[in-house]
Parts: sequence; structure tokens; C-alpha cells
Amino acid sequence: MKTSFLSLSLLSLMFISLLGSAQVKAQESYIVVERHSKRVLLAANSEKSVPTGSFSQLATAKVVLDWAKLSGTPLSTMMVVPSGISNSGLGNVLNLQAGDQISMRDALYTLSLNQDKASALVLGEYVGRQLLAKKGRGGNPYSAFTKEMNNLAAYLQMKSTHFKSPAGGLGRTKISDLAKLASYALKTNGYDFYMKQKSRSVTVKRVNGSSQSLRLASTNKLLGTMSIGGLMVEETNAVISANKKNVVKKLADGRAEITPRQLVVVNFGSLNRDERAKQLIATGWRRYEAWRAQGFPRSANGREFLK
Repeated sequence: MKTSFLSLSLLSLMFISLLGSAQVKAQESYIVVERHSKRVLLAANSEKSVPTGSFSQLATAKVVLDWAKLSGTPLSTMMVVPSGISNSGLGNVLNLQAGDQISMRDALYTLSLNQDKASALVLGEYVGRQLLAKKGRGGNPYSAFTKEMNNLAAYLQMKSTHFKSPAGGLGRTKISDLAKLASYALKTNGYDFYMKQKSRSVTVKRVNGSSQSLRLASTNKLLGTMSIGGLMVEETNAVISANKKNVVKKLADGRAEITPRQLVVVNFGSLNRDERAKQLIATGWRRYEAWRAQGFPRSANGREFLK
């Protein structure tokens, strides 16, 4: 009877362990895409709805950079911190207070390195106010800016995404939509420079007239590992990019055929975020090289590509 009891106990423990493992796998969601070709190399639960979290700040940065370029506004432009930032209860790594001043560039660095919600709100308020002024309208600058974020989502056909705030808020998205957003952000000239910085000094001009320089370290500890160059990480979730040198093929007529290569990895809910991201990158590159060796075949319906 004793042996039978032990055997049953061991079987029960094995069953519980397997069940727990299955639940962990079921909770994990990811997608790996080669950005230039849009080829999906790996995916699991990629249509799962998830909170936008700080990853909505990818859209914030994209809207800010596009607006600055179109309006001819230099990123050295100083913004005044509006009231309500210091007591918003949101992340504020620079301890920004109403009346402080920070440049658009330094706010973008703070957002990119630390997913700082206060900096995202300052950017959203400033650009939103400019957008309203250009249209000759009054209104809430945060709402005006968020509307542009959702216009961007519609343009990218992020059909399951709705942003609520420049800082994050209670918006919803899905894994494949985040891959679209990350891929588009990476196309923005100069944005990759913000994201790949391991650390950066930024300056805040305090309301009392003094200037304070603060050194920020990126929360993305994967930077530089396996050629990872960005984007953002948060808790058990990651949206990152990994690069490889372009493939250069010489043609018979003397010209060169250049194939750029960059992976976008979106991974939510892993027990070990960083190690899992590295595994997905390694497997993603193996899948990509096998596809390239076959001559980049495409199925009749093209369902293996991110739309």
C-alpha cells in the first residue's frame, strides 16, 4: 500500500507540473517578424488582446517625431511642464514639477530609455496644444494628441488597438499590432538612435531657475546583446529589434542587390523575459536563413506575412 501511495503521489505531482507548464505556455504570446519583408517567422497567441502599457509610447514618440519634422520644429525646443504632472501618480523619473522646462529631445530620451510616463505626458500636452492652435481650436491637448496616436494605428491597420493616453493608460492592443507599430517606428529616421542608447544625460531647467543634469540608464538590459538595438521592455513583456548586416549579392551586370535584415520580436508573459527574447531571436534568425536559402518563397495567399 505504501508503494502504491507513493506512486500515486508522484503521478499527481507530475500531472500538476505538466499542467502548470501548459498553463505557462498558454499565457505566453509572441511574434517574430523580419521587418523589411514582413515575413512572420514565429508566432504563438499573436492575436491575443493585451494592455498597451508603456508600449503605447512607441506611438507617442512616432507622432512627436513626425509632427516635429512636418512643422519644422527643432527637437531642442524647450517645453514647459504643465500642472498636474507631479501629482498624477505616474512614473516621473526626472521629478518634473509644474513650470520646469525640458527639451523635446531630452523628453524623448527619457521616454525611450525609461518609458517615463511624465515625459510622455509633457510631450503629448505640448504637441497636442500646437495641433489645436494650428486648427484654431480649443480643447484638451492630451485628447488631441491621443487622437493622432489612434490615427496612426488606423493608418497601420492596427484594427485591435485603441490608445487612451500618450503615457499608456488603459488602452488595448494585440501582439501582432505591436509588431506593426514597432516596425513602423524603426523606419523613422533617427528614432533608432534614441532607442539604442544604454545611458544618456538629460537636463531639466527647474522652475527656480537652476539647471539639473541627470544620468539615465536604459531599462533594456538586452541592448548590444545579439545585436539588439531597441525598443522597449516592461515587466514580463518586451518589444525589441535585432539587426544583421545587409546581404550583398553581386549581379552579372555589375550592380549589387542589397537585402536588409532586421527582426522585430514582441514577447508577452514569459517567466524569464530576457532569456526568452534571446531564444526567440536565435530561432527567428534560423528560420529566416532557411527561408532565404530556399529563395524567399511565398505562398499563394501570403498569410505568412504581416499585413
